[in-house]
Amino acid sequence: MNWHTRSLAFLAVLTAISAAFAQSDDHLVLDRAKSLYAQSTFAHGYRHGYEEGFHIGDQDLQMGRRLRICDKISEYKQGHTHFRQMFGDKPTFEKGYRHGFSRGYEDAFSGREFQAVKGGRVAALGLATSALNSIQLHAFDNGFATGYELAWKNSMRNGAADLEYLTQHCERTADPQLKERETFCQGYARGLLFGAAQNGEFNSAVVARNVTAH
Repeated sequence: MNWHTRSLAFLAVLTAISAAFAQSDDHLVLDRAKSLYAQSTFAHGYRHGYEEGFHIGDQDLQMGRRLRICDKISEYKQGHTHFRQMFGDKPTFEKGYRHGFSRGYEDAFSGREFQAVKGGRVAALGLATSALNSIQLHAFDNGFATGYELAWKNSMRNGAADLEYLTQHCERTADPQLKERETFCQGYARGLLFGAAQNGEFNSAVVARNVTAH
């Protein structure tokens, strides 16, 4: 292989790498919670939506505008513009995006700190890079969304904020006929932790326990 041919081959590799990164994003490549976002399309969409909502909410706050209803804000409905096919299921991504946008907007407009980074890292603790098949990924993501929505609607006591406990409780109480119940419950427990972190229900001791235990 001569120099010219090697150069063309090298450029082809660089082009392929650049294209791959263009289809990805920092959440899947650089973020410490990337294993979570790779396994939960809902969580990934949530992170995108939270960032957008927080930005819009901060703008409204700084401009002295009135609090707006999120579904009246055009960006709230634009989760599809952030979506890439490689992320997973589009409706699930958009559902997470809307949840994240609403919470991000509320946090920023209320003067609260950016919460999504902490929540993602807590929920991703000890989560290995995905080795799940498509059916298991769907079960994990469904569990995560279910757990998050439960935490979103109901406060969660700090004493119950333990990954192992939440997973085992789910496995004991979930429908025995549920497909991939174990994987569903793993996602469910992490969704609960994520929602609790977003609600600001973690004190430092609880976070430390989850960090060191997993």
